[in-house]
Amino acid sequence: MIQYNASEFADDVISFFYFEWVFEYHSKASVKTYPKKFVHAAKVNKFAPSECIVIEDSVSGIQAAQNAGMKVIGFMGGQHFNSVVQERLLSAMADFYCYSTLELKELLSNLN
Repeated sequence: MIQYNASEFADDVISFFYFEWVFEYHSKASVKTYPKKFVHAAKVNKFAPSECIVIEDSVSGIQAAQNAGMKVIGFMGGQHFNSVVQERLLSAMADFYCYSTLELKELLSNLN
């Protein structure tokens, strides 16, 4: 499972890998750390949470995916990242981290 906001990022990653589906979820009504959006995406597509990988660039998103029982890749390749933001994301304890789409592609290749 990939949840994304930046279409350029998603296009770059998707063009390298074949995904059965990509799920994008936007809701202003839910608190971001709640796992509801991730659980819903897995359920709709008949996946167990443990079969899903979430790519996230926020602490609350990492926490939500973890609360859903999913593996999480913390992505720190965005232009908004500096040492303070990176330190916060590292403190979220994602399963894996990467700093660029190139590293993400390599990581996903190794996970398959």
